[in-house]
Amino acid sequence: MANNNKLDLESLNELDDKLEKLDKLEIAEILNDQECWCRYGLKFFCMGCGRCCRGEPGAIFFNQQEFNIIAKTLGISRLELREKYVTMRWGRPSFKERPNGDCIFYNSLKARCMIYPVRPTQCRTFPFWPEVLKSRESWDKFASRCPGMNEGELFLPSRILDFVEECNSWFEDKTGKSNK
Repeated sequence: MANNNKLDLESLNELDDKLEKLDKLEIAEILNDQECWCRYGLKFFCMGCGRCCRGEPGAIFFNQQEFNIIAKTLGISRLELREKYVTMRWGRPSFKERPNGDCIFYNSLKARCMIYPVRPTQCRTFPFWPEVLKSRESWDKFASRCPGMNEGELFLPSRILDFVEECNSWFEDKTGKSNK
């Protein structure tokens, strides 16, 4: 469905500010707002290309439960997982990256994530991160690297809110603080 409504810069800035707060009720109001760029939902299908797993350095955070499940899935001890695959980023444990920026779990020969079925929340909720949802421009920037964005299943605002809530829970689990 075409969006004939143009948002002015002030409205976009207001939307950015609200989305960054990660407050589910506030985001629900924004997503249902007649002026919201994504009010009809967003399409996404993970094609398994691994583009989100490689190229840019950053951090791949996880919680304790995810850490335990990944160790079990790989058939190694938690100690071995920590020693071989974990580093510290901004004072928190993160999975390592290779020198080229690829996630340590990205298998370049198969072009696949080695832990895809049990990947961390951070990976599982992409592209429905607040920084991606904050504007059409932001969504389009990420979509230029991800062939699954704007393709496949239509995610309605209510489903997008579920991902935002999962991101919020993950943030609280990692920092012990609310991001609301």
